[in-house]
Amino acid sequence: MLAASLVRRKTKIKCMPNQTDVCAIESAVDAGEQQSRNRKIASNESQSYDCGSADGFDIESVAINGITWLLDLQNRDGGMPTFCQGWGMLPFDKSSTDITAHAIRAFQAWRKKLTHDKPWDYLHGKMQRAEERMFAFLRCLQQPDGSWLPLWFGNQYMPGEANPCYGTAKVLLALAETRREDAMTYNGLRYLLASQNADGGWGNSVEETAVVVEALAAVLAAPSAERDEPVTAAYHRGLNWLLEAVESDRFMETSPIGLYFASLWYYEDLYPIIFTASALRRALASPSMNEENL
Repeated sequence: MLAASLVRRKTKIKCMPNQTDVCAIESAVDAGEQQSRNRKIASNESQSYDCGSADGFDIESVAINGITWLLDLQNRDGGMPTFCQGWGMLPFDKSSTDITAHAIRAFQAWRKKLTHDKPWDYLHGKMQRAEERMFAFLRCLQQPDGSWLPLWFGNQYMPGEANPCYGTAKVLLALAETRREDAMTYNGLRYLLASQNADGGWGNSVEETAVVVEALAAVLAAPSAERDEPVTAAYHRGLNWLLEAVESDRFMETSPIGLYFASLWYYEDLYPIIFTASALRRALASPSMNEENL
């Protein structure tokens, strides 16, 4: 089991904890728990399912520990930093829009699953208050054009080498999963629609197009989402671009979108593959997915 493996390995980690990694693990454990439940149902096993254990490990306690660490990490401005709390003067402790969105998604994945009859019930209230502060942070950091700028990702061809497509997509994904449809969401969508390339992609890479397609799929899948024709059209154009990239093997081409200290650019071989797989998985689950739209 993935969850059990993560628990076993936690005592071996010697480096400084990374907020993005913790959020990813929270989401992975949540996904693993859901897959276990689906397998039990599919195999006609007992319908009663306790998310509190897997292979002898207390998954719920693992989730609680990660959430507690994230709550303690939140900065005064309501945003989430990468490594540690601070004054926001250095990349280590500076609040970031995309990282804040990761934390919101991690909280969303577990808040309704944590039982209310145990000592950690108090976390529900703390998570709610933390989320409201994070939403306020994102509202303050939204750019006049509706975009959000990430901390660790860039685009060498954009003014200031920022990557608003990546940042906006990550925030919209969190807003969609928390069912928040307000001016932030609409303005973010407005930016993504206005920045779509003529060929249907976004930015200058597979990575950017993939994260935007995933975000738009999440927005369109929201129960209360209005099937806005421009949003739907942009989504399908982007999805077609991504499918063509897969068929031509372009989805394995990397781009230097990572932006480290002192403007050091880097690329990651797995970024385009992982981002594409995540976008297509979301697309397959979308209500708007049918042959007529492709």
